[in-house]
Amino acid sequence: MNIHDVIKIANENQGVLASIPIIGGIIFWFFRKQGVDSAQNNSPYISAGHSISAGGDITVGHHNIKQTIVQNDEIPEIHLHLYGSGANKTIDGHVEKKGDKTLILESVKIMGVKTKFDQQFTRLTYIKNLNFPESLFTTKEPQGIEVRVVYKTLDDKKYELTQTMSQQGRPDGLFNLPLTGTPSVRRLLQNN
Repeated sequence: MNIHDVIKIANENQGVLASIPIIGGIIFWFFRKQGVDSAQNNSPYISAGHSISAGGDITVGHHNIKQTIVQNDEIPEIHLHLYGSGANKTIDGHVEKKGDKTLILESVKIMGVKTKFDQQFTRLTYIKNLNFPESLFTTKEPQGIEVRVVYKTLDDKKYELTQTMSQQGRPDGLFNLPLTGTPSVRRLLQNN
């Protein structure tokens, strides 16, 4: 077969010759895609469809993970200020509300003895004549005195602030009761 025969066959079969690069390109693309996919499946990566902070979906490998918005259930912040006077044998104080959320003060419990309020907070709510064990001003307690404040939001989410009081001796043998320690707050279940 000489060069003239090859040119003659090529002229008679131009459609077949034109399709060879197209078929070759398809085969190349298919094998290349398979190789890239298998390489990507073995190597982890994370990409975002949009800015993650703006709430876009996240892709991990080839799995699209839809964004789930979790509502941040912020605990409404309050500050407790109590002062127990051994001279008067009373515990009074105030509760300071932070933020704009409307709150309801349910109760204050000192060593298990509860004073009920069920009143809406203002920024500064005074609480007077709290109930407490009678021995509190006269008998030294072996440990800190636990104070619990229960309050709730208008949508009935209840919270409890716990703090301790200590007994400070006085020259007359009685005790003053300042708050000590760091307060802790937790959300209560509705049946508490």
